[in-house]
Amino acid sequence: MPKTVSVISEGRHRSDVGKNHALKDGFAVFERNYAVDPDFGSHLAFALRHERLDLLALKRIFLAVPPQDVTDFVAAAPRTAFRRQAWFFYEWLTGGRIEPVGPGDQLGPYVDAIDATQWHVGPAVRSPRHRVVNNLPGTPAFCPMMPRSVPLAEDLAEAATARLSRIAGGAGERQLWRLRQRLLLKDSKSTFLIEKEIPTPGMTQNWANELAKAGNDPLDLPLIVRLQTFLMSERRHVTPGLRRDGVFLGEHVDGVPVPVWIGARPEDLPDLMDGLLETDRRMAEGGMHPLVQAATTAFGMVLIHPLEDGNGRLHRYLLQQVLGRRGIKPLGITLPISKAIWSDLDGYIEALESCQNDRFDQIQWRATGNGNVEVTNDTADLYRFFDPSAHVRFLSKCIDRVLERDIPDELVEMDRRDRFVKRVREILDMPERLVDRFVQFTLQNDGTLSKSKRKKDFPDLTDADVEAMQNLVREIFELDVPSIDPPTP
Repeated sequence: MPKTVSVISEGRHRSDVGKNHALKDGFAVFERNYAVDPDFGSHLAFALRHERLDLLALKRIFLAVPPQDVTDFVAAAPRTAFRRQAWFFYEWLTGGRIEPVGPGDQLGPYVDAIDATQWHVGPAVRSPRHRVVNNLPGTPAFCPMMPRSVPLAEDLAEAATARLSRIAGGAGERQLWRLRQRLLLKDSKSTFLIEKEIPTPGMTQNWANELAKAGNDPLDLPLIVRLQTFLMSERRHVTPGLRRDGVFLGEHVDGVPVPVWIGARPEDLPDLMDGLLETDRRMAEGGMHPLVQAATTAFGMVLIHPLEDGNGRLHRYLLQQVLGRRGIKPLGITLPISKAIWSDLDGYIEALESCQNDRFDQIQWRATGNGNVEVTNDTADLYRFFDPSAHVRFLSKCIDRVLERDIPDELVEMDRRDRFVKRVREILDMPERLVDRFVQFTLQNDGTLSKSKRKKDFPDLTDADVEAMQNLVREIFELDVPSIDPPTP
């Protein structure tokens, strides 16, 4: 059901500025002169002319009525733009074919399928049969629709580079290289932490290497499967590729699944993933805003949940993959999106749930004997058509955080680390590896090196050495260590 339902007011009603209706309590309230006859054609005409396009609702309506009703609607006035749009949408969405006009009928000038002032559109392809320009962002198999109501920077690559240049423009190439590596490692670790996993140092580095290459290759299913195989290398029970069973997000209570979201049926996965990948290519070809393309592709995948395991990490990788292909790597830096997500898990969950909450009740399912779930109704369209606005807003917020906070903070940490190493070298001959570990352990323990860490990693340091280094950590890293007052006599 559409989020906003249109109703007719019995009396006079003041419209919102610039609109022919007023939004009130989830309803679009129109005055009486907009009232229509109680028949299919009149309501379809009203929807196409006055309501926000909802492909999921429109497809369900078309599938519920006899094809002749749509044929008659178009044939009544085939030169009318919205009737030809209805004809185009009917055939595009359902795959059916109707014949509302004869060979010699004149259909008038071409009309866009969707209004480019209201929606982010795809590349324009003419459909001579309908005299409609197909500027939809996707395909019938996968076509999220992004309204233009969310403000976005016109040229994201240029804007990100300009913002980062103001922050790190004075850094030398060596400093930039270090910054890139540190951010990659922190982003790599963050994507595992989001899944409540602690990666080994080797896995952290290896996944950072993959993130560094994100966007170098085209996005296709073999790439996704290769990366899933890499991530799941130590999980022998996971079969790489499109899953063959159901999948859900949630928990078990006394062995019974309690899902909060259920992925698409296994039999629908090939068509959905083909559609997602083709839509991603179509968006890139049409110059879709990179944030819209990245959010649509990545969040679309996690909604579908096509894999047995690894969906979350690969969905976050797709954010990097799309942004990388679209040139969003300011100063060669892979923006640490997962690190920003890890810092705002509540916002991330809210973005994920923006599509899930109003669709979950439409999924009929039963528990299986092995603790899984099986979907018992046709749900494919729930994953094809959605509004990615919340996903785009969240991704934009993450990039803002990275540029305004995370990267500046990292530059400060690099400077502090370098100053600490220099000061330590003035009093001790210690390898940088051990200096870094001393800082790490001392910061983790609020400015004091624990006895166990000292005994294990720094047995040769004297009490004076430890005290001097602890004081340096507190000074350079600006730790506020409370003093312990002596007991009152």
